[in-house]
Amino acid sequence: MASYVLLPRCGLSQFNPVTLENVYLYSMKSALNYRYWQYLFGVGFLWTMCVHPASAQSFRNAKYGGDFLSLGAGARGLAMGEAQGAVVHDGTSPFWNVAGLSQIDTPETIWMRSERFGGILSRDYVAFAYPIEEGRVFAISWLRQGVNGVQNTLNAWDPDRQSPIANASGAITTFNVSDQALFLSYGQPLDRSWFGATWSTGASIKWISHTVGPFANAWGTGLDAAIQGTSEQWSMGLHVNDLFSMLKFWRYDAEELAPLETVYGDVLPSSTKESVRPSARLSVARSQSLGEFSLQVVGDVVVHVENRQAYNLNLGGMSFEPYLGFELTAWTWAHLRWGLSDLVLPQEGSATWTPAVGLGIETTRVVLDYAFTDFSGYASDLGVTHRISLKVAIPELRKR
Repeated sequence: MASYVLLPRCGLSQFNPVTLENVYLYSMKSALNYRYWQYLFGVGFLWTMCVHPASAQSFRNAKYGGDFLSLGAGARGLAMGEAQGAVVHDGTSPFWNVAGLSQIDTPETIWMRSERFGGILSRDYVAFAYPIEEGRVFAISWLRQGVNGVQNTLNAWDPDRQSPIANASGAITTFNVSDQALFLSYGQPLDRSWFGATWSTGASIKWISHTVGPFANAWGTGLDAAIQGTSEQWSMGLHVNDLFSMLKFWRYDAEELAPLETVYGDVLPSSTKESVRPSARLSVARSQSLGEFSLQVVGDVVVHVENRQAYNLNLGGMSFEPYLGFELTAWTWAHLRWGLSDLVLPQEGSATWTPAVGLGIETTRVVLDYAFTDFSGYASDLGVTHRISLKVAIPELRKR
């Protein structure tokens, strides 16, 4: 969750202008021309850059300001300990490595649902990916996580008596807290080979929003970019979040927040502009054939430059978060997964990891994945987490 005060070829060879169906098909194929999307991303990139003010000093550095996006998407990646950057190749690529979109050859949609902390925090993700041409793929994805029914007790307290007012239950209301993100993403192959690997690249323009009941809301925008390489046994990836820093703009309702100041003596927030510094996910993976089985080992490291100084590996103002994942595949359609994430290095005591396990069943059109996490580690006291995702290929859309 984000931090709160309280709490988004062309070219028909034979075109018959008399046929309305051909007119429609021509319009649709023109819109899906990859050059059109390259132009769209260029406009989006310039727009994103123009949002930056002449002086970045007017924006406060929001430490952990993009963490709600760090939980990832898709039960496969989460079952593998969030180690995905080098091997992702589906509609969850905008989160792990957007260059992975280039490996999608059939239109597909993916959906994920998870609940954490005993069902308090819900998280939903849906995406649609469409191959424009071979290797050139456009995707749109949406994420929402939130907590519903949060109790607002600001008006139920008597500061003079330092106790609840009479009939306090009647003064208690509820509100919802949510984070949302919308991604427009594009991936394509690179026409060259390095280190014996074929490479692809990709980018995402994202819009995010935060809603804290009637008290505050925010919106922001950012740009992600990535590269991914694949050889016979090795895969590599680099995904940069918020390449030019994500900018967020907050609006606070002073009237709704007034009891914070008058009743509790707190200082109302004044900063309305925040920036989230870039972070990078570096990933490497190796695949090994084992007869009827195959094993894939993936290691990711996420690097932050926010001077977090938290219970992670730190070097100056940089923080390093390692992730390790495994996937054992049998007969090409059954997958057993496990991984480690959330390394915590306390000042006293031993280091802890958060383990994860999961299963996947794959057919020619449907992939069903399940992940079971938070059953051990520092978050285990808050309840286990079940995640399920469903991916469906839609080849009929490609034929139209």
